[in-house]
Amino acid sequence: MNRLDAIAASVEEKYSIEYKRDMPDKLDGLCVGRMILINANKPAQIQAQALVEELAHQETTIGNIVGQGSIAEKKQEYKARRIAYESVVPLNSLIESYWRSTNEYELADNLDVTKEFLEETLNYYRVKYGTVMEVDNQLINFANGIQIVDASN
Repeated sequence: MNRLDAIAASVEEKYSIEYKRDMPDKLDGLCVGRMILINANKPAQIQAQALVEELAHQETTIGNIVGQGSIAEKKQEYKARRIAYESVVPLNSLIESYWRSTNEYELADNLDVTKEFLEETLNYYRVKYGTVMEVDNQLINFANGIQIVDASN
């Protein structure tokens, strides 16, 4: 079972998920009541990322924010994205996958996300934690992508 199937199966009792081929290309997912529409024309990685974000919208968003016309709507969109970043690429997985990767393309592949989603996640972590942080004796530098060094020595 891939990530998309696992996520969908975990919420099937609470939400209805439909994969649509007639969605606009720029739209990865959309909530309509308790139904989540996912763009079936996108690769499975993007569908999974969109599904997690739409699930976050289901739990946190109030009203129709599709137009992104107000600051409040933009804040709700960003909140759902932050939840998706932390859910899809938690720090512990990021650190574990980093040590099995030789570059950011491989890191994205090991995390089963797109390179773009990884970059957005790293930017989010940079804003949340700052340029450098320490986790379990490992220094994480978000200044230019990601670099991790063992700080236990």
